[in-house]
Amino acid sequence: GSRSLLLAQRVLNKVPIPVFGISEEKIIVMANEAAHQLLGREDLVGNFADELLSESICHALDRGVFKNESIEWLSLNKTASLIPIGDNDLKCTCITLA
Repeated sequence: GSRSLLLAQRVLNKVPIPVFGISEEKIIVMANEAAHQLLGREDLVGNFADELLSESICHALDRGVFKNESIEWLSLNKTASLIPIGDNDLKCTCITLA
């Protein structure tokens, strides 16, 4: 129920790996604490991905992410994993950094 969803959201927020959720419109709809720390901002949600994320990630979002893929975020010297989530009604891309 809603209690389980709340607990899952709290756990995801505390995961020490940056996690972003990006809508089909390329808007950041979710960012955990590690994502905020990585970019040094608290106002990530609601911004367009192309304003804050790397050019290589934005190119992948522009062409569409249909399978799991890895992309280099060169300015951070990190590898981003892009993972498509959802179905025809509700889709997003999950981005994690290692």
